[in-house]
Amino acid sequence: MKRGLSVAVLLLVVYLMVQNAECKNNRTQEYLLVEGIDVDKLTDGELYGLLDAEDEKFIGQLDIWIGKQILTYQGPRSRSWFGNMRRGLPVSVVLLVVYVLVQNAECENNRTQEHVLVDGIDVEKLSDAEVYDLLNAEDVKFTGELDIWIGKQTLKDRHRVKRVAPIVARVAWAAGRALFRSLAKSTPRITRSGGKLTKQFFKKGGFETAKRDFHRFKPANVKQFTGKNGQQGYTGKILDGKYQLTARKTSTHGKVTNNGNVVQSGRPTLEIRSNTGGKVVRKVRYDQ
Repeated sequence: MKRGLSVAVLLLVVYLMVQNAECKNNRTQEYLLVEGIDVDKLTDGELYGLLDAEDEKFIGQLDIWIGKQILTYQGPRSRSWFGNMRRGLPVSVVLLVVYVLVQNAECENNRTQEHVLVDGIDVEKLSDAEVYDLLNAEDVKFTGELDIWIGKQTLKDRHRVKRVAPIVARVAWAAGRALFRSLAKSTPRITRSGGKLTKQFFKKGGFETAKRDFHRFKPANVKQFTGKNGQQGYTGKILDGKYQLTARKTSTHGKVTNNGNVVQSGRPTLEIRSNTGGKVVRKVRYDQ
């Protein structure tokens, strides 16, 4: 009797384990993944932060697409069309205009190999205002992608003991946007060289501020370097290796004097450079 009971209990335990495994498997299949993130594991604040970053990325992509269509089929204008989504122009109107232009447009064979192309747009054909707005749209898209990356790294690093306040969790997904919006208070400088556009921002602070901003972006494979010329800093990869993030103590190479002493010149700099052939380089110069 006891032996029969033991077998029955064992079979019941096995049955319950199988049912539990199937239940977990079904729940896993029903999980909703956004950018590879299981939203069921997020707090409400983290979910809002993730979707805010997704919106930012989408708006940047949409602004670039709308501006590209207008420029492609209508030619440069006296004022920029980039950013119309933010100025309230109805999307339906813009798309209708684009559709009509596409139907009546003829392709032109222009020499673009010698020109700087950003998202397929020849910046040589843009006015200064259009270049400025195009790079702003690029920044919006980039900061959305950056915040999603930072949020992912934050989830990996976090060992949650209790639920985080929604507002705190949401802020964690907006570090990139917070930095770039603070930089928008000053007018950036845009230069062209070597087939690339460099957008330089300016911010108060020194090398310690640059290092703090560097680590806010949660870079991977971080390495500290010291060059023969005395240049010091940190470098790492962000957005799954798509960009190289570098914080330098000075913006120009140090010079070695006759007595061997290293003389540093220039400002501390945070540089974001594409590893995949992107044409936009972003630099933050820190005024000590």
